[in-house]
Amino acid sequence: MMTPTLLDVAAIIGLSPLGDTYDPCKASDTIKFDFRNKSYSKYIVENRKTSDEVSDEEHVAFLTLWLSQYVFCTQSLQVAKKFIPMAIQLHECQQFNFARLILGCLYESMRDACEHLKRTGDGSTFLGAGPFWLLQLWLTATFHAELDLFLPEPYYEESRTRRVEGTRLARMVPRERGLGYDVAFQQYFNTFLNLKKFKPSFAPFVDRPLGPPWFTHRFPSPPEFETVTNNIWTAYLMPTVLSCRIGLTSGDFGLVGYFPNLVSRQFGLTQILPKSIYLEEREVCLGKHGMTEPQFHSFLNHFNQPSYELTPFDFAPSHACTREFFTWWSRHYEGRLVDKTALLTAISNGFDSSILNKIKSKLNARGSKSKAGSSDSSKPLPPPSKVELQIASRKRPPSTETPSVSKKQRHIPATCSSAPDKVLIQQKTFLFFSLPANLRSCGLQDIPVLSTIPEQTTVATTQDLFPSAEPITDEKKKKKKKKKEHQPTQESTPERKSSEIEAQPDTLASPEDPPLEQSERKKKKKKKQKKSPAAASAAVLLEDIQQPSWFFGRGRWQNDQDLRETRW
Repeated sequence: MMTPTLLDVAAIIGLSPLGDTYDPCKASDTIKFDFRNKSYSKYIVENRKTSDEVSDEEHVAFLTLWLSQYVFCTQSLQVAKKFIPMAIQLHECQQFNFARLILGCLYESMRDACEHLKRTGDGSTFLGAGPFWLLQLWLTATFHAELDLFLPEPYYEESRTRRVEGTRLARMVPRERGLGYDVAFQQYFNTFLNLKKFKPSFAPFVDRPLGPPWFTHRFPSPPEFETVTNNIWTAYLMPTVLSCRIGLTSGDFGLVGYFPNLVSRQFGLTQILPKSIYLEEREVCLGKHGMTEPQFHSFLNHFNQPSYELTPFDFAPSHACTREFFTWWSRHYEGRLVDKTALLTAISNGFDSSILNKIKSKLNARGSKSKAGSSDSSKPLPPPSKVELQIASRKRPPSTETPSVSKKQRHIPATCSSAPDKVLIQQKTFLFFSLPANLRSCGLQDIPVLSTIPEQTTVATTQDLFPSAEPITDEKKKKKKKKKEHQPTQESTPERKSSEIEAQPDTLASPEDPPLEQSERKKKKKKKQKKSPAAASAAVLLEDIQQPSWFFGRGRWQNDQDLRETRW
């Protein structure tokens, strides 16, 4: 693990790690500045003055442009008004921790770039913005030998008189010039893929030969500089969170984690098994993602409390690690290894024009399909629900479920739209809600209009689901009862039959009399066939519709194979 740290920021651009967290609300009201034109060229024309003396407003205008275009590198490529409070504070020499703010914004920009990179699979444009110049200078300083970088001779004198390392790092160039972006990318990718061990050259600022006085002081320092030096090194080494808040809006609140204990070897210290400062999952700070103002202030106060003590002693720089760390990191790293050949092949294919054209054609086809699907989905289907044929209660179902039709409800036929190829089925038509989920997922354009099933068949209980041709009075019940007493082999209703089976288990369930059981089954079948034709057809239709292997389409019943071959 390696990352830019506050020590690197101090060495490259000379900013101290000490100071309060930047707060845009602390800008004074003495300077009133605003602008209309946001593009760089028009902004300069609007705010430049011809007088010899630079006014406060003109200086603030310059700092706003400098912060937008050169320091934080806005995504819109325009001057952002959110930098005006920061420009005013810089103009008034207000002290805040600029180093932590830039490093925190770099971490947040890298996280945001990774999120954009993941979304490029659907054809989205990759956008990366932020202070990536700091990352580039850090890579140049840390891996200049591996990347084969050198300083051209015309910049030797400028490099000798530099006060920070960034002046020299910005002038370094690859030794092999004229490489295409694809060749250079694959070359650098392969270089990083072969880095397996930490080298002393990966910690270029441990000796601190160049920089501001507070940076070049020996550590441990003499007594006269002990307090300042110890505070600076405590800021370097203490795990905490960094603010990436710039603007005044609610979406600008953000915190990122700063973990120097994961990269101790970059400070010339032995790497031990690290521990996270996040003790609970809810404490994890992911930049501006899901961060609110109360959480921002609460986490910032909590993690900035001094929880570590620094006791300096003389030591020689070391880039070793403990056995526990080596074992832990090896298991973590080796479990995520990818085959090198396959990875490099995938990288090279990313620059192949023929393969890129195929990817673009697939993305375009996917986009056209998604547009067609979105147009078809503009007319949403009613929510499907299962039809319960055996309901013990007569209570009305809730409004969210499929509406049941009462006996007195008027029949609503299926209606057609004006277009001949589109069919609109009424929501209360019983047939549509009985269709399987496989058919409901298809379009309704090819479903022919059917004669609707009588609504009176959709009732609450199983007794009313299959009504007889005429109502049964008490006298007829008595006659049937007498008739059944004289004819014991005649079939009874399902309810009475179940009670008879329970009362006479020895006679009906006896395994020694199988012919009688078969005759009972045949009589049951005949009894069911004596139902009314309308009820029988409804029962058969409902039973067929609920079978998962049968679907309705194009005016006839089709099985699974036919349905798979049909283009809906």
